Amino acid sequence: MPPVLLCDLDGTLLDTLEDLADAMNDALRAFGFPTHPLPGYRLKIGDGAQMLAARAVPAAHATDAATVDAVYHAYLAAYERRWRFKTKPYDGIAELLDTCVRHGTRLAVYSNKPDRFTRLTVETLLPSWPWAVIRGQRPDTARKPAPDGALAVAAELGVDPAACAFLGDSEADMHCARAAGMTAIGALWGFRTAEEIAAAGAHHLAASPADVWRVLHE
Repeated sequence: MPPVLLCDLDGTLLDTLEDLADAMNDALRAFGFPTHPLPGYRLKIGDGAQMLAARAVPAAHATDAATVDAVYHAYLAAYERRWRFKTKPYDGIAELLDTCVRHGTRLAVYSNKPDRFTRLTVETLLPSWPWAVIRGQRPDTARKPAPDGALAVAAELGVDPAACAFLGDSEADMHCARAAGMTAIGALWGFRTAEEIAAAGAHHLAASPADVWRVLHE
């Protein structure tokens, strides 16, 4: 059993979809751009807020760096106001984390969400568990799917990356995990489909948080 369970945040531990979508739609309205329905955001989220902005603006503006940057900053301001209106842990996450703690599996978070928001979100909405490391996107580290941040977490914990299982719901998470030499577990309750996660190289697919614990003991 890996001594570390490294978790993505959005779409894995927390259902953040509505707050993320509402914040981006607020930003788009501020620029007179069309908004997107909630399901459409499932394919836009997962590669960082800057990429979310690039995917959300009209296609004619997606390569205009100044426009994307302006929408990105408007989104951050909107998300600052509404980040916890509807966000909550997925069913079964509390039980999974309790089981990990009870059996000595250390817990960590690595997200493409900006570092400050990652820390704020975990400390506010998941305060009951002893997170060994909480790490979000930082300017000095390439975001997922690059393995840099995941490797930095392993180094901070003093463990071999091979001793870590990486639980995530996106292609970026699976690519990151495999590039870092970690066990890649795909969370099927999140924002992407089983087919997408499997195609991205997941070693295991978990239909529910309870399945994650069974995977860790295989």
